[in-house]
Amino acid sequence: MKFEIKKITDSADPVLETVTKWICDWWGPEQNYEEMRDYYKRSVFDERLPHTYVGYADGIPVGTFQFGMGDIFVRPDLYPWL
Repeated sequence: MKFEIKKITDSADPVLETVTKWICDWWGPEQNYEEMRDYYKRSVFDERLPHTYVGYADGIPVGTFQFGMGDIFVRPDLYPWL
């Protein structure tokens, strides 16, 4: 099995639809699919955070992670977040 991790830098990359579905499925029905998709399409930077990554096994997306500027808004001094 070949495993690789790719940094997503193109907002038109079709894997972002898969990532959006995973996140919405994980967080439940209160998650707005369109808002989450728009967030991921705006989170594909090469030079600044956030950075979105997707793991592939034999060319099939199997996981995702992101480095972001913040997660706890009351502690902006703690960054980047994984």
